[in-house]
Amino acid sequence: RETLLERTEAAFRETRGKVEAAARSLRELQDSALALTRLVRALEKKSPYRIPGERIPLAEAPHSLPWPAEGRVVASFGREPVRELNTVIIHQGIRIATEPGAPVRPVKAGKVIFAGPFRSYGKVLIVDHGQGFYTIYGRLGALAKGKGDAVTPEETIAAAGEPEARAGSKPEPGGVVYFEVRQSGEALDPIQWLVTRAPARGE
Repeated sequence: RETLLERTEAAFRETRGKVEAAARSLRELQDSALALTRLVRALEKKSPYRIPGERIPLAEAPHSLPWPAEGRVVASFGREPVRELNTVIIHQGIRIATEPGAPVRPVKAGKVIFAGPFRSYGKVLIVDHGQGFYTIYGRLGALAKGKGDAVTPEETIAAAGEPEARAGSKPEPGGVVYFEVRQSGEALDPIQWLVTRAPARGE
């Protein structure tokens, strides 16, 4: 029979394994976030709307943009404690839980300047709306639009993708969409710009 010491050692190894997996996952998320910021800045330099050196405030009124997908917010913008590692991770966007394959629409007319897989964000679309205003859509399924396409809020640009598996756990059922708002390279809290709505059940 397994002794108390053996059970304790096994539990310790399991806990250590989970902590190490969480640390790897956190590093991957942080690296991906930095890489996405670099990508947006590189794309911004190529924008025909860009005025070098000028930081333009977002022209949209607060709470005026439509939601990119129906669903509930399951990860908010800003700091999230990671208790296992006694640290925090900073989210530059929000995660919306939705139905599998749910339609994803741009929040404003613009032009797709990036379409394809990007690190831990899965399939990504980046839309340039002009005047330094960009929106980013990640964790997507099938893409309906490609680089260079003009888009409007009335059309579907992609389908919601599947949630990624977190360290030590299985992916949750359903669909998911990652969404960012950027102005002059700076990530803004999308909730401050999306239309205010009644919270979905469980939110």
